Amino acid sequence: MHDTGINSCQNGLLMKADVHALFDNFSISINVDDDYKIVTFTDDRLNIGNRRLDPVCGDPNNKQSARDELLRWHFRQAVLANMRGAGEPLIHSANWLITGI
Repeated sequence: MHDTGINSCQNGLLMKADVHALFDNFSISINVDDDYKIVTFTDDRLNIGNRRLDPVCGDPNNKQSARDELLRWHFRQAVLANMRGAGEPLIHSANWLITGI
């Protein structure tokens, strides 16, 4: 049996290290409800803002598509993290999805 939970490799998106760091700290995210548009919350020095992921990412019939619910969760967390006042910690983990905490 293979892992189909949140930490499954099926949930992965291949990113360059610098892009991955921005994604991890919620500086960029993907809005699945706006045709998989990349949204930047900081200076867009990499010129990736407003681009869209390849259509295969949103095709539910394709085994390589991204899981919308996880991208949607990340986008919401990015919006919240970037609207908080200075001094409030960022959420660094999706453990509450697994544990319910």
